Amino acid sequence: MKNILKKYQLFLMGALIFLVCFLAYGKILGMYFYLEDYLILHSIQHPNSPSAGYGSGIVGRPYGYAVTPFIPFYYLFKLNPFGYYLVEIILYFLAAIAVYYLVLTLTKNKNASLGSSLIFASGYVGSESLYRLAVGWQNIFAAIFISLSAAFYYRYIKNPSLKSYILAFFIYLFTSEFSFYRAHGIVLIVLSLEILFNFKPIKSLIRMIPFALSYWYFYVYSIRDFMSPGSTSATLLHKIFAERHYNYLLVPLKTLENLFVPDKINLPLFIFLAAFLVALAWKRNKTLIYCLIFTAANFLVYFYYSPGSPQETAQRYLLVSYVGAASFWGIFLDKVFSNKLKYFLSCSVILALNLGFSHKEQINILQNRSKPSARFWQDMRSQVASLPEHSAIYIDSKNDGVSKPARDAAVGAGSMGPTTSFAAYYGIDWTDIYLAETFSELLEFIKDGQVLPKNVYTFFYSKNEGLVNTTDLTKEALAGTKSASSFKSLSDISLPYSSPLLLDFSSDVRLISSSLEYSKEKVDLPRYLQFLNSKVRYYKNVSASSTTQVRYSEIKNIIDENAETSWRADDLDWANSHKEEVILDLGETKTVGGILIIPASIARTPSKYTYECSQDRVTWDSLGSYDRKVEKVDEFLDKLKVSTCHFIKLTISATERNGPPQISEIVIIEDGFADLNVDHADKIEADPFRFVSSQEDINVLHKYLNESGASGEICINTDKQANKRTCTKHNFKLGINNDSVFIDQGGKLLQNVEIKLPSQLQIETKNPIIRYLTFKELNKLDYITKYED
Repeated sequence: MKNILKKYQLFLMGALIFLVCFLAYGKILGMYFYLEDYLILHSIQHPNSPSAGYGSGIVGRPYGYAVTPFIPFYYLFKLNPFGYYLVEIILYFLAAIAVYYLVLTLTKNKNASLGSSLIFASGYVGSESLYRLAVGWQNIFAAIFISLSAAFYYRYIKNPSLKSYILAFFIYLFTSEFSFYRAHGIVLIVLSLEILFNFKPIKSLIRMIPFALSYWYFYVYSIRDFMSPGSTSATLLHKIFAERHYNYLLVPLKTLENLFVPDKINLPLFIFLAAFLVALAWKRNKTLIYCLIFTAANFLVYFYYSPGSPQETAQRYLLVSYVGAASFWGIFLDKVFSNKLKYFLSCSVILALNLGFSHKEQINILQNRSKPSARFWQDMRSQVASLPEHSAIYIDSKNDGVSKPARDAAVGAGSMGPTTSFAAYYGIDWTDIYLAETFSELLEFIKDGQVLPKNVYTFFYSKNEGLVNTTDLTKEALAGTKSASSFKSLSDISLPYSSPLLLDFSSDVRLISSSLEYSKEKVDLPRYLQFLNSKVRYYKNVSASSTTQVRYSEIKNIIDENAETSWRADDLDWANSHKEEVILDLGETKTVGGILIIPASIARTPSKYTYECSQDRVTWDSLGSYDRKVEKVDEFLDKLKVSTCHFIKLTISATERNGPPQISEIVIIEDGFADLNVDHADKIEADPFRFVSSQEDINVLHKYLNESGASGEICINTDKQANKRTCTKHNFKLGINNDSVFIDQGGKLLQNVEIKLPSQLQIETKNPIIRYLTFKELNKLDYITKYED
C-alpha cells in the first residue's frame, strides 16, 4: 500500500488539490454570464469593433489580453456559460499548483507546499473573481504567472547562471505583458527576493536594472497618456496629511487582515496586528517576511488609487495577493506544528472556514443573480427569435425590491452599455440597439428617427414570473387601434396596458359640514391659503436650468412638484470644479423672502452655497451665503434679504459628503410668507380643514375651495407595485365636474384607481372611461422629452 501511495504520490496530491478546488468553486458551474463577460463575447464576435477589448482589440495591452484566452473556447462553447466556468475551475487548480511549486521552491518542504496549495485551493479570498469570467480568468492567469516569476527568480538565486537569469527575466516580461493590469506589484516581488536572499549592493543593483527598466516601461512610460501617478501621489498625501485623514493609514492594514482572517469573523484590527507581530517575532524567518511582501505588493496599488476604504476578503482584486497569504499560512503552520497530522488538521480549520463562506456566497449569487439571468435570457430568446438592427427595447420591472436588480444583473455589461448583452445574443453590434430606461425615452427614439415603430419591443419583468412580452399591445396602443373601455367603478378595472392611458370620469365633490371639528391650535389660515395659491402660481410659471445634469435626473425634476424625483449634477464636472449653478426663471417679477429646499439625500445635500437675484439675468445681486451642517434628509427654509427678482441663482460649492449636489424640489417663497411654518403649510395643503378654529375660518375656507378647489391624490394600482401605490396630486373642484387623469406606463395590468380626499369632502365618481393614448397624442402632451446629459 505504501509503495502504491509513493508511486502515485504526485497524482494523488494533484487529485486532492483539484478536489478542494471543486469543493470551493464547483457551484460556479451553475452561474451565468455577468457584466464584463458580455464585453468578452461581443469583442470576439466583433474583433474589428472600436470597442473590442475596451478599445484595445482582442490582443494586446492594456485590456486586449482579457479577451485573448477566450477566443478558442468561444468557438467551442459559444453562449453556454457552463464550459467557460469549467475551464475557470481548471485554471484555478493550475494556480493552486503554481502556489505549490512556489512554496516548494522557497522551502523544499512538501508538507508546507501542499498545505499552502490546499489553503489557496479552498478559495473565498478574492472569490468575486471567479463569479465574473472576464475578471476571473485574468486574475487567475496573473496569480499563475506571478508565482512562476517569483519561483524562477528564486531558482536563479540558488543556482546562478545566465540561462536561469534570462529565463526568469523572460517570465517576468511575459507576466508584465500578458497580465499587465493585475501584475502591478511584480517588481517588488522580485526585488524583495534579491534583497532578502541574495543582496550584494553592486551586483544586486546590476541584476535589478533590467527588471526596473521594464517595469518603468510597462507601468509608467506606456501608460503616460491616460494615467497620472504624480498627481495621484500628491492627492493621496494631501488627503492624509493636509486634510488629516489619518485613518487612511489603517486601510492597507485592514485589507491585510482581511486577507489572513475573513472579514465575516469581524476580528478587531488591533488584535490581528498584535497576533501577527507576535507570530513574526516568534518564528523569525525570511521566507515568511517574503510571503508578507508578496501579499502586500499586489494590493497596495489599489490602496494608492482608492485609499478611502479597505478591500473585503472576497474582493476580486485580492486573488493575486492570496498567493502570498496562503503561502504564509502554509509555511507558518508547518513551523508551529512539526507533527504532520497536527499540521494538516490546523490547515483543515482554514479550509473549512473558507469553504463554508464560499458556499454561502455562491448559493446567494445563484439564487439572486445567475438563475434569474438564465431564465431572463431563455424567455427573451424564445419570445424574440431575431433582433433587427436599429431596434429599441424597453423592459419595465416589478417594483418589489428584487426584480429590477435581477433585470439589471441580467442585461448589464459593466463599463459597456447594457445593449452589449443583447448584441452578444443576437449577433449585431451593440451600437445598433437602443435600450430605454423609461417609456418616454423609448418614444424619443421613434420621434428622433433612430428606430421605426415596427422595431420597438416592450416587456414587463418580475423575478418570480419572468419576462412577459407586451410588444403587440404597445404597438396597437401607440398606433391608435386599441378601443376605449368603460367601467362601472374605478375600484374594479383590470385593464391590460403597457403604455400611457387617459382616464376620463365625472366627479361630484361635496363638503360635509357636520364632520367639521374645531382645532385647538390657531393659525393664520387666510395667509396659509394665500401661500398655497402662490405656490400654484410659482409652479405654473417657473422654469429652471443648471450647469450640468445627468440622464434621468434632469433639472426639470427640481420644479415638478414631486419629491420622488430629483435633479443631480454631473459627477465628473463636480469633481473637477466643485461648483454648480442652478438658475430659476420665475416667469414674473416677485418680491422674494425665502427659498425652500427639499434634499434628495444627506450625502448630496448642499452644505455651502450662495443665492443671487437678477432682473435681467445679466446683473446679479447677492441674497446671502450659507454654510450648514446637514444631519437628516428634511426640507429646510433659507430666509433671504428681501429683494425683487425675476431670476434666482443658486451657486453650490460644497455638499455634505462632497458628492455632486442633488435636490428633489426648490420653491421660491414670496416675502409675505417667509415667516410661515413650512410644516403647517404642508399639513394644510394635505388637509385644509386641519387648523379650522372658528366660523370665520370656515367661511374663508369655503371661499378658497370654491375658487381653488381641494388638493387630493389619485392613486394608481397596477401589478408593477408590490406594496406601494403610485399617487399623484390632483386638484378637485367642488360640485359636479368632468375630470381627466393621465396614467403613466407602469406594469402590464391596471387594477384600480383610488381617490384620496380630506375626510370632510365626499366624492362620487361616474362613467369612468379609459383609452390608450396614441404616439401623436403623447407627443402633443410633451410626454416625449429629450433626455440630455
